[in-house]
Amino acid sequence: MQGAILYADSLEKIIPDFRDDAPLERHIIEQRMWMMDETSYVGMHYRSEDFNEERPNRYTIIRAQFDKWFSSRVRDAGAVVLCETTVTGLIRDSHGSVIGVHTDRVEGDVYADVVVLGEGGEWICGATIGSAA
Repeated sequence: MQGAILYADSLEKIIPDFRDDAPLERHIIEQRMWMMDETSYVGMHYRSEDFNEERPNRYTIIRAQFDKWFSSRVRDAGAVVLCETTVTGLIRDSHGSVIGVHTDRVEGDVYADVVVLGEGGEWICGATIGSAA
């Protein structure tokens, strides 16, 4: 199981009612940030009762539960979710606009109206909103 912090303001823009059924653990009223190298570190601790707002912006989540819920909401909105798929390149039209992605899947080209690249420290996610070719 892996946990994470969810910043709600971005999610609320695309799923305004997410707090009604998303698997949120608890809201956060303090944060600690660290910068480290091999031999040293410096940190900061910030706590505020202002974070105890009616509609908090920061929640802890368990990724396995949240990702399952989020994938379901994404599918309900008409997007295609492909797991265990590596994007190997972009598909461009004659004007250079991205219209899909090449993947490592058999017949793996996926065309879409929108292609979103999300890169993180531990995972990379490419989301396509459209239909598989």
